[in-house]
Amino acid sequence: MWKTLTSVEQMNSHLKTIMDILRRDKAKWPLEYIPELTWMMFLRLLDEKEIKEQEEAEAIWIDFQPSLSYPYRWQDYAWKDVKAYIFDKKINWQKILDTFFIDFENVKNLFYSSDLILEGNNNKLYLKENYKEIDEYKQNKESFDNLINFLKEKELFSLQDISVKWKKRQEIEEVWGSILDFVNNELFSYLKSFHKKEDTSLRKKIIWIIFNHFDKTKVSNDANLLDIFDKIHFISEKNIDENQFFAISQIYESLLLKMGDKNSDGWQFFTPRPVIRTMIEAVSPNLNCTYYDPCCGTGGFLAKTYRFLYENKKPSPNELTFLKEKAFYGKDNSDFVFPITLANLVIHGIDYPHIWNENTITGEKFDTQLMENEPSQFDYIFTNPPFWWKENLSLIRWTNFLYKTSNTQVLFIQHILEKLKDGGECALVIDEWVLFRTNEEAFVKTKEKLLNDTNLHTIVSLPAWVFVSAWAWVKTNLLFFKKWEQTEKIFYFDMSDIKVNKSNPLTYEKFQDFLFLNKNRKVAEILWKYNKNNPENKLEQHDFDNIFAELKKINIILPEEKIKELIWKVWFENVEDIKKRKYDLSAHNPNIEKEIIPPVNELLPNIKKWFKQILEDIETIEKNFLDFHK
Repeated sequence: MWKTLTSVEQMNSHLKTIMDILRRDKAKWPLEYIPELTWMMFLRLLDEKEIKEQEEAEAIWIDFQPSLSYPYRWQDYAWKDVKAYIFDKKINWQKILDTFFIDFENVKNLFYSSDLILEGNNNKLYLKENYKEIDEYKQNKESFDNLINFLKEKELFSLQDISVKWKKRQEIEEVWGSILDFVNNELFSYLKSFHKKEDTSLRKKIIWIIFNHFDKTKVSNDANLLDIFDKIHFISEKNIDENQFFAISQIYESLLLKMGDKNSDGWQFFTPRPVIRTMIEAVSPNLNCTYYDPCCGTGGFLAKTYRFLYENKKPSPNELTFLKEKAFYGKDNSDFVFPITLANLVIHGIDYPHIWNENTITGEKFDTQLMENEPSQFDYIFTNPPFWWKENLSLIRWTNFLYKTSNTQVLFIQHILEKLKDGGECALVIDEWVLFRTNEEAFVKTKEKLLNDTNLHTIVSLPAWVFVSAWAWVKTNLLFFKKWEQTEKIFYFDMSDIKVNKSNPLTYEKFQDFLFLNKNRKVAEILWKYNKNNPENKLEQHDFDNIFAELKKINIILPEEKIKELIWKVWFENVEDIKKRKYDLSAHNPNIEKEIIPPVNELLPNIKKWFKQILEDIETIEKNFLDFHK
């Protein structure tokens, strides 16, 4: 008997049971079982989505045609609808009832009322299982047991004569031999056939492209496949406690996060969702615009943007249609992640995601079937270019880039500047190394162009280890800029004091101070005004009184402890000072007394001395070891 899921933890536990089945079969690692779960979850949630759409259409007398026909909808082969009790011997139920002088109509009525259904096939008896009401289920089972016991008493058959199957699955097996054969030989072929049909809808086109990347299931036997189907089918809105705030899309997303685990080699696909959410909320994009991610991975930025707009901007029917079909664009060069991205975005509600399997830097195209009517520029760009990735210089299409370098993060910045509309806005995750490096022309020139062509108004210095779950220890920053307004000064917010590790990830709650100051920039300016000449943060009481007075003028009230907490994290830098540093944009917090580090020419002699001593110690240990074993 299934129970309602009342927490994210219970849902994760339920997902773990599914992954355990896949792991004990042939899908051992996340990069193997995530794609497998992708197609199953996609078809399950597509079916639920279309059932709801059909009910809504019928309520207003509109004809509805599902994307998939019988028997290829999830409900036709994976849905437990009616349990079939198959008798090995032929049984004429009418004759049995007549023989024992039972009123056939009364018996039928009894069993119809309890969901026990007698049908024309002589050796089949169907019992509907009810997963919602325990009492009803017990009554049904008691009714069935009473009938079975009655027939046993008359010595018509024994329990060994009965096998139990689900009606629809029994029908599939009668035609195709096994559910595994049906999935591999019929279902996948059908889903791949949409490109040959003239009436292919946008949704069917997405289905075809997704399944064009799958040949067959990795599950090796019917028992495991049916067990997985049963558990995936239970992942439904009706089985989730309505008081719990987590949607079906979030359930699928929790699977994608496992591709960010260090053992999966999947770190490049994952940006922590609290970081994504913060970036989108800080920008607060508008409706009727286009949204782009040039290295979209599994589509996290695009999916979260859709959710933000849907929940916060309340689109009209026309705006929602545009949002679902014409608003979202992205590129990624991974053939493996491409179908996962499409499935993820459709599950989140984007009916037609314009995702291209393409290398943004080299221009090499792998699958561009969704590129129709690609805009030349976009209103909003949210992205996280991959760390450490260097491209072969001979493969790069240099006509698209002003400044040559093998560092792809720098090239992605150039690409963004080209693709962002005038007045468009971008939020970007970038490696600290890119910000402070001043010894290569491409780095310097790219940052100079960034300041000249956009208003780089905000930089957030993130803690170290934010990407530890993705097996990346890089120090990162968030950049926010708007095109076609030159940068005059940059607001810096320092979060580097927050300790982050595997067991203590960076949460959305930790961004609340930044989001408050981002929305109330005047507060940050007041705090910096009173602290910029006070590097030790030793404010006097009259300073606090002045701060309180200025905040009151803008209808903001902050307690003294919160002011003390925030004031050292905030500062502004004029663009002229940054130019003097050769466009070093990294966060140099003037509110913190820095440890004085000697110049390299003074450090090198000591380093050489330490290494010499280490080598001498190793030689001594080696000599003692050999002497001991002589």
